[in-house]
Amino acid sequence: MAAIHRLGLHLCKRLSAPVLKKCNVQRTAAVTSIRTFGTTKAEEEDEVELPNGFLFNEKPLLPGEKRQKEPWENMWYFALIGNFLLATFILYFKPDNSMSTWARIQAEKRLREREEGSSTEEQEKS
Repeated sequence: MAAIHRLGLHLCKRLSAPVLKKCNVQRTAAVTSIRTFGTTKAEEEDEVELPNGFLFNEKPLLPGEKRQKEPWENMWYFALIGNFLLATFILYFKPDNSMSTWARIQAEKRLREREEGSSTEEQEKS
Protein backbone atom coordinates (compact mmCIF):
# COMPACT_ATOMS: atom_id res chain seq x y z
CA MET A 1 0.00 0.00 0.00
CA ALA A 2 2.93 2.28 0.60
CA ALA A 3 3.93 1.77 -3.03
CA ILE A 4 0.50 2.94 -4.19
CA HIS A 5 0.78 5.96 -1.91
CA ARG A 6 4.24 6.85 -3.27
CA LEU A 7 3.05 6.35 -6.85
CA GLY A 8 0.10 8.67 -6.25
CA LEU A 9 2.32 11.35 -4.72
CA HIS A 10 4.84 11.02 -7.55
CA LEU A 11 2.13 11.50 -10.17
CA CYS A 12 0.55 14.39 -8.29
CA LYS A 13 3.86 16.27 -8.03
CA ARG A 14 4.19 16.29 -11.81
CA LEU A 15 0.77 17.88 -12.39
CA SER A 16 -0.27 21.52 -12.14
CA ALA A 17 -2.02 23.02 -9.09
CA PRO A 18 -5.71 22.67 -10.19
CA VAL A 19 -5.18 19.11 -11.28
CA LEU A 20 -3.19 18.47 -8.11
CA LYS A 21 -6.26 19.02 -5.93
CA LYS A 22 -8.34 16.66 -8.04
CA CYS A 23 -5.57 14.06 -8.04
CA ASN A 24 -5.22 14.26 -4.27
CA VAL A 25 -8.95 13.65 -3.82
CA GLN A 26 -8.85 10.66 -6.16
CA ARG A 27 -5.76 9.27 -4.45
CA THR A 28 -7.38 9.55 -1.03
CA ALA A 29 -10.52 7.80 -2.28
CA ALA A 30 -8.44 5.03 -3.85
CA VAL A 31 -6.42 4.48 -0.68
CA THR A 32 -9.52 4.34 1.53
CA SER A 33 -11.23 1.90 -0.84
CA ILE A 34 -8.14 -0.32 -0.75
CA ARG A 35 -8.14 -0.21 3.05
CA THR A 36 -11.82 -1.15 3.37
CA PHE A 37 -11.82 -3.77 0.60
CA GLY A 38 -10.77 -6.72 2.77
CA THR A 39 -13.05 -6.16 5.76
CA THR A 40 -16.20 -8.13 6.43
CA LYS A 41 -19.38 -7.15 8.20
CA ALA A 42 -18.42 -9.18 11.26
CA GLU A 43 -15.05 -7.44 11.48
CA GLU A 44 -16.66 -4.04 11.24
CA GLU A 45 -19.20 -4.80 13.98
CA ASP A 46 -16.87 -6.87 16.20
CA GLU A 47 -19.28 -9.86 16.27
CA VAL A 48 -16.60 -12.49 15.79
CA GLU A 49 -16.91 -15.34 18.29
CA LEU A 50 -13.52 -16.39 19.54
CA PRO A 51 -12.90 -20.12 20.11
CA ASN A 52 -13.99 -21.20 23.57
CA GLY A 53 -12.66 -24.78 23.54
CA PHE A 54 -16.00 -26.53 22.94
CA LEU A 55 -17.17 -28.32 19.79
CA PHE A 56 -18.83 -25.87 17.38
CA ASN A 57 -18.37 -23.16 20.04
CA GLU A 58 -21.44 -24.45 21.92
CA LYS A 59 -21.18 -24.65 25.69
CA PRO A 60 -22.48 -27.84 27.33
CA LEU A 61 -26.09 -27.67 28.47
CA LEU A 62 -27.06 -27.79 32.09
CA PRO A 63 -29.12 -30.80 33.24
CA GLY A 64 -32.74 -30.40 32.13
CA GLU A 65 -32.00 -27.87 29.38
CA LYS A 66 -32.91 -28.58 25.76
CA ARG A 67 -30.79 -27.54 22.81
CA GLN A 68 -32.47 -25.00 20.56
CA LYS A 69 -32.16 -25.74 16.86
CA GLU A 70 -30.92 -23.18 14.40
CA PRO A 71 -33.48 -22.13 11.75
CA TRP A 72 -31.57 -23.82 8.91
CA GLU A 73 -31.25 -27.24 10.55
CA ASN A 74 -34.73 -28.66 9.74
CA MET A 75 -34.46 -27.58 6.11
CA TRP A 76 -31.04 -29.22 5.89
CA TYR A 77 -32.30 -32.50 7.38
CA PHE A 78 -35.30 -32.66 5.02
CA ALA A 79 -33.13 -31.91 1.99
CA LEU A 80 -30.55 -34.51 3.00
CA ILE A 81 -33.13 -37.26 3.58
CA GLY A 82 -35.06 -36.34 0.41
CA ASN A 83 -31.94 -36.45 -1.75
CA PHE A 84 -30.92 -39.78 -0.23
CA LEU A 85 -34.35 -41.30 -0.98
CA LEU A 86 -34.33 -39.90 -4.52
CA ALA A 87 -30.84 -41.30 -5.20
CA THR A 88 -31.88 -44.68 -3.78
CA PHE A 89 -34.98 -44.77 -6.01
CA ILE A 90 -33.02 -43.78 -9.13
CA LEU A 91 -30.21 -46.27 -8.51
CA TYR A 92 -32.66 -49.08 -7.76
CA PHE A 93 -34.32 -48.74 -11.19
CA LYS A 94 -31.11 -48.01 -13.11
CA PRO A 95 -30.67 -50.39 -16.05
CA ASP A 96 -27.86 -52.94 -15.78
CA ASN A 97 -25.40 -52.04 -18.54
CA SER A 98 -22.35 -53.81 -17.21
CA MET A 99 -20.02 -55.77 -19.47
CA SER A 100 -20.62 -59.03 -17.61
CA THR A 101 -24.39 -58.76 -18.16
CA TRP A 102 -23.87 -58.17 -21.88
CA ALA A 103 -21.47 -61.15 -22.08
CA ARG A 104 -23.95 -63.42 -20.25
CA ILE A 105 -26.75 -62.47 -22.66
CA GLN A 106 -24.50 -63.13 -25.68
CA ALA A 107 -23.41 -66.50 -24.26
CA GLU A 108 -27.04 -67.51 -23.69
CA LYS A 109 -27.87 -66.58 -27.32
CA ARG A 110 -25.01 -68.70 -28.65
CA LEU A 111 -26.04 -71.67 -26.50
CA ARG A 112 -29.61 -71.44 -27.78
CA GLU A 113 -28.37 -71.25 -31.37
CA ARG A 114 -26.18 -74.32 -30.86
CA GLU A 115 -29.05 -76.25 -29.26
CA GLU A 116 -31.39 -75.31 -32.11
CA GLY A 117 -28.74 -76.25 -34.66
CA SER A 118 -28.06 -79.64 -33.05
CA SER A 119 -31.78 -80.42 -32.74
CA THR A 120 -32.37 -79.65 -36.43
CA GLU A 121 -29.43 -81.90 -37.41
CA GLU A 122 -30.90 -84.77 -35.35
CA GLN A 123 -34.27 -84.30 -37.04
CA GLU A 124 -32.63 -84.42 -40.48
CA LYS A 125 -30.78 -87.66 -39.66
CA SER A 126 -33.95 -89.40 -38.53
